[in-house]
Amino acid sequence: MRRTKNEGKEKCMITDRDIELMRWINRQGMVTAYQVAEKFEIGIKKVHMRLGMMKAKKLVNHQKILFGQPGVYWLTRDGVSVCESDLKPIKGLTISTLQHDLQVVSLAIKLEQQYGGKWVTAREIVAKQTSRTMNALQQLKVIKQCYPDGILETPNGRIAVELELTQKAASRIRKIINEYAHLVISGQYVEVWYVCRNWQIGEHMLLTASTTAMAGKFRAFLKEDLSEIQGTSMRESAAKKQRAQTEFDFTKF
Repeated sequence: MRRTKNEGKEKCMITDRDIELMRWINRQGMVTAYQVAEKFEIGIKKVHMRLGMMKAKKLVNHQKILFGQPGVYWLTRDGVSVCESDLKPIKGLTISTLQHDLQVVSLAIKLEQQYGGKWVTAREIVAKQTSRTMNALQQLKVIKQCYPDGILETPNGRIAVELELTQKAASRIRKIINEYAHLVISGQYVEVWYVCRNWQIGEHMLLTASTTAMAGKFRAFLKEDLSEIQGTSMRESAAKKQRAQTEFDFTKF
C-alpha cells in the first residue's frame, strides 16, 4: 500500500509528543531508544522512526559507543531551541561515566513507575543552583558540591537518590553520608536512598549511616528489583529465624 504525500509529511512533522520527548531527553542528558520506549510506553519501532526523523532534522545526535550496546541520543542546540528546554545541551559524552549515567536514567523510570512522584535530574539540580551571573570559578564550586544522582519528589517530601555500582572508600562514604545527614536535619530531604549493585554495598552504606543522628532516614535497595536491603544485624536475625524454622527436633522420633 502506497503512502500519500500528506501521510509522508505528517511523519516528518514535529508533534507535541515529540516536543515532550525531546525535553525529557535533555533533562536526562542522554538516553537510549529503549529507555524512550519504556518511559513513554511506545513501541520500539515507532521510537526509532521518531528519533530517526529528529536526527534527519539535526535536532538530536546519535552515536554508538560500546560494541553490542544500543546507541545513545542527545539533543543538539537546534533541538533545545525547538523544544524550548530550560537546560543547555550536553557538550558531549563522557565515556568514563556513560554506563552509570544511562543506568540512572533507567532507575529514574523504574522509581517513577513503582513509587510515583516526579524525578528531578542531576542536571536540573545543578542548573537550579547556578546562575548566569556567576563566573566560571563560582559555577565550578557549585558543580563540585555534593549532589545526588537525582531527587524523587513525593507528596511526603524530597528523597535524595544515589546509584552505587562500586564500593567507595570508607572515608569518602562517611563524608558523603555526614553531608546528607545534615541536609536531612535541615529539611532539604526527608530520606536518602542508596540503590546498590549488590547487598554488600548496601549494608556498608547502612552501617556507615548508623553512626549518624539520622540513621533511620537512610535506606538501601538492590538495583535489580528495588527490593530493600536490611542492615547486617537484621539480616543475621532473619537468617537465624529461618534456620530455626527448618531445624528438626530429633528427640520427637
